[in-house]
Amino acid sequence: YQRRVHGVLESTYTYSISLLGSRSSVVRNTISHALKVGILVSSNWPILDGNHTIANNRISEINGNGIEVLGDRNTIQGNSVEWNQGYGITLCGVNSLCQLFRTAQYNIVENNVIGWNGNGFVFDDGFRTVLKCLGTMYDKPTCTPYIFRVHNQLGFDATCLPNSGKYCKTIQGAINKTSEGAWVILESSSFTENVVVNVPGVTIRGASLTTRPTIQPIAGRISPSLLLDLVPIGPVFDVMAPRVTIEFVSIIVQTTQPSYRELGILVRPTADNSQVRINWIDRANSVENTSPGSRGLLILAPYVQVYRNIFRGNFQDQIDIRSNNALVNKNQIESSTRNGIIVVQDPIVALNTNNQITGNTITNVAYDGIQIQTSYNYIAINTVQLSKGMGLRVCRWNGTDGCNWATNTPLVGVQATNNNIIQNRLIRNVMNFEDQSILGSNDKTQQFPVYEPLGITDTETIRASDWLKVSPSRSVVNGSVPVSTYGYWPISSALFVKLAAGPTDCYGTAPGTESQGVKVDTDWKISYIGTVTEAGTYRVCYKHRQDWEPSETIITVEPINVNDIYYGAPSCASAIKAKGGINCGCYFKRGSPSDIFNLPMDVPLNMMTNGDRSVWINQGCCSRSVAVRDKNILDARDSSEWGLCRTRVTS
Repeated sequence: YQRRVHGVLESTYTYSISLLGSRSSVVRNTISHALKVGILVSSNWPILDGNHTIANNRISEINGNGIEVLGDRNTIQGNSVEWNQGYGITLCGVNSLCQLFRTAQYNIVENNVIGWNGNGFVFDDGFRTVLKCLGTMYDKPTCTPYIFRVHNQLGFDATCLPNSGKYCKTIQGAINKTSEGAWVILESSSFTENVVVNVPGVTIRGASLTTRPTIQPIAGRISPSLLLDLVPIGPVFDVMAPRVTIEFVSIIVQTTQPSYRELGILVRPTADNSQVRINWIDRANSVENTSPGSRGLLILAPYVQVYRNIFRGNFQDQIDIRSNNALVNKNQIESSTRNGIIVVQDPIVALNTNNQITGNTITNVAYDGIQIQTSYNYIAINTVQLSKGMGLRVCRWNGTDGCNWATNTPLVGVQATNNNIIQNRLIRNVMNFEDQSILGSNDKTQQFPVYEPLGITDTETIRASDWLKVSPSRSVVNGSVPVSTYGYWPISSALFVKLAAGPTDCYGTAPGTESQGVKVDTDWKISYIGTVTEAGTYRVCYKHRQDWEPSETIITVEPINVNDIYYGAPSCASAIKAKGGINCGCYFKRGSPSDIFNLPMDVPLNMMTNGDRSVWINQGCCSRSVAVRDKNILDARDSSEWGLCRTRVTS
């Protein structure tokens, strides 16, 4: 008795999941890219393996069969199986090319959503299989659906027939003749129509992934069925029925109608479990001037999958989610006049939660890359860059479709935005991340921004410590870090150095330091990177052309420790700055030196304290005979001591 529930398996394993034994449940997994089989229900003959349940999994892009059954008395139900090179589902027998030569017996295969697969839909070579296809089938033994083909020059809506050479002329004409589970294949290069999809389980797809047909709306066409806000709408695809799939098409909105909301695809509340996949959705207008605000995709139904689409152009929001359990995965959003992806809390009583937004790439939007107004969502592994507002914003609803960001005072009934899990790559947005939900408890501990330099970067040789040397690589809180240069730097190019916000890359700046860095004197003189106010490790970055680039050096900043020479600061000047107070000098003494050296306070300590020779060094006011010395014993064995000095006060 085993159970595997709700996982993501994306890999090049031979089998993503392989079952032996009996009575396991494999439920709600997303499986892709296995080398042979997505889910293998195997058999250890003569042991009677079986009685497994395989339910509600999404299986795609397998190099063989999506599901392959060798064992007995298993239940395969409610799975989505598509884009696999073999069959969607295979029940093994003497005529099937399965992993073992055995006939599967007494299995139940029912209500699976089976899309395009290279070899076909279902291959049943088993014994006494109970096969129930979802929808009205053209060929029940293989779950092959009725397939209508559409060609706007060769077709006639009045005489078109499925699974034949008689084409329909329009997409709407084909849908009007379909029944549940039918396919509509678009074979022309372009169509001009607004399509209402009101038949459950219909798949609308381009005939080829490489030559997707273009669908444009009829200018001025308004849907007779308005939404709750009563704003006139003009969707290219108006999806009203559940389990509808739209894939392999290009939707181009070129008209501009200021009086109504232009939509690429509208998924209404009744269209649950629909899918929008591998489409190109573009608003080709030069500006967004529709006052209600346009949308590339507006989702009002639960359990909608949005996968590997490209959204472009001047839609106000590209993906607008106002429901729950949407799966928005691996889409590319290239522009918008407001947000890339938004999850809206609308209306107050809505539970627009448990949405998964993963693996999307969002760039160059006018406001927020991703905006979340609701709770219990999973937002991860997205890359957001060059947003004019926030890379990712978590906020409360403002009562329309935006953030209540001005005051964060919640509307009556609107709760804090809680329990979202957030982990994304945020690159070069005006601001990368902000949680404005005030009392919200969102898990953003794994949130990490990423810095990627612009332009052509230097080679590893130039970034090496032989060229840009920061020594010592250790400092203390509130101390300064000295930096000096070695090697050749172009005279015409100023050199700036900073400490980044962390040790990984050049994102941000260390606490207390300036974002513009400090200009380094390239004539072998010492400069100081600003005062660091928090302990941590920080990457040294430099800029001499277009952007900040990482050096090899990482600085460790530690709290002050009296047992270290000069509190662990890299110089006397840094120690005085870190210690504060009225100190004005430092001294270091080892052994019984015959000479005393008076040196400037900015000379790095590692140039003075190395080795075991007797030495006495005074810096700053310690060189005066009237200085008050605070003595610290470093090593009693060789009479080493150090301390800070202050000026003697006389009355």
